[in-house]
Amino acid sequence: MNIEKLLNTIIEAGKMLVESGAEVNRIEETMVRMCRCFEGIEYADSYVTLTGIMFSLTYENKTITRICRVHTGEVDLNRIDQINTLSRSICTNPISVDELANELEKIKKISRYTFKETMFFDVLFYWNLDSLYKLFFIQA
Repeated sequence: MNIEKLLNTIIEAGKMLVESGAEVNRIEETMVRMCRCFEGIEYADSYVTLTGIMFSLTYENKTITRICRVHTGEVDLNRIDQINTLSRSICTNPISVDELANELEKIKKISRYTFKETMFFDVLFYWNLDSLYKLFFIQA
């Protein structure tokens, strides 16, 4: 197993979660869960803040640590959900590090909802017409 690639892939997953606005404790939990799904990993631990990630794993009595700077982005609940679903699925159906990296790339390429789509769903589920009129008159 390519441990360097695993470490970099897990860090990329954590980075995507931070950039998408996930909660710090869930990011840490997800990263450790993903790493422990791979055979031979003796230890995994993460420390995540809104601006950086520190992640360590131990494989064959050798500990490797990485630190990564993160620039926060906009909230993307769909991306967070996709990564969390992936992390849970690899624990029940193990995949290779390359497959994990490919799955994360697919998730990264999924486009966010446009402003119009977001507004449509906001109006559909949360607002009534009175709220919509107030929004447009206040914005104008």
